[in-house]
Amino acid sequence: MPFYTASLDHAPVLEDTHTRLARLEAIQDIHELRQRYAQAADDKYLVQGGRKQGAALENAVRAQLACFTHDALWRGGPFGGDIIGEQALLAFFSRSPWLFTFHSYANIELRVNGEGGEGKWRLVEIGVRESDGVTVLLTGRTSETYRKVAGRGWLISGFAFDDLHSLELSHDPQALRCLIPSGENV
Repeated sequence: MPFYTASLDHAPVLEDTHTRLARLEAIQDIHELRQRYAQAADDKYLVQGGRKQGAALENAVRAQLACFTHDALWRGGPFGGDIIGEQALLAFFSRSPWLFTFHSYANIELRVNGEGGEGKWRLVEIGVRESDGVTVLLTGRTSETYRKVAGRGWLISGFAFDDLHSLELSHDPQALRCLIPSGENV
């Protein structure tokens, strides 16, 4: 049974059930990809603050890297600059400038067409900077491109901050503390 949907130029497009289902599955897969990225980025830190060490840190960094294509482009501005490819991303993710982060992505605008896609996310992140122990609230938007890779599924092929704002919440390194630890990475 045909289904009508809007294309990028908002003109009606006839879409068969198989194509529509594949598009909806891709959208769900990209949502899950973004969640895996946020979890991996945050898993580099202990719930009481501080960067994990050894294998625990390496596993989190590798999980973060697994969200990207081998040739991905990161346009981070003050957060890493322009980075291309797995090895450069691995080095960047390994030396993150934080003692703690908690990422939240929402309000996506997502378009998928076949084996590629693009999205815009709103970011709310709290972090404790390693350099000075200041707790900051970051808000902004990201633009991303995605590519379906055989054997790996949907991955981020391009990432950029559209805008990013920072608000210093506290100069006390102990201002952000865990009240109820999950027990997973204490």
